[in-house]
Amino acid sequence: NFHQSSVINEIFRDLGQDVPQEIIERLADPKNEDTDQGQNIYAALKGKTVSLYSLKVSVLSRVEKFLEELGIGVTVKSFSDKKGGSASLKQAAVESDIFVIATAAATHSTTSFIENNRRKRETTLKPLGQGSSSMLASLREFAIQ
Repeated sequence: NFHQSSVINEIFRDLGQDVPQEIIERLADPKNEDTDQGQNIYAALKGKTVSLYSLKVSVLSRVEKFLEELGIGVTVKSFSDKKGGSASLKQAAVESDIFVIATAAATHSTTSFIENNRRKRETTLKPLGQGSSSMLASLREFAIQ
């Protein structure tokens, strides 16, 4: 689907390689595509502020780039603090509509700091994995609910 295609292209670009034809063909199969290149799927994120937390900066960059390229007005803030407590992280925890925490690539203290500063009615997502595909999958699942 669109988010997988975007992430895969970015990964191969980072490696300085072309995406293998077999992968391109598999991603191009119509039964694997989201509608309107993902824009309808992610429409629930329109105008929202999404904050991301992971110690893997490259993952954050890929997710942020994907969300910005959707062109639906998502504001993205990324954090990779090794220890919770910064004023900007606290502000994002309080104000973000959605906060995605890659707990598999996070410190316990920062995860707790974010959780303790979230409002109960705001959405906090914790993908199972630590990569960009897991973070995007959790956002996709939220968006289609």
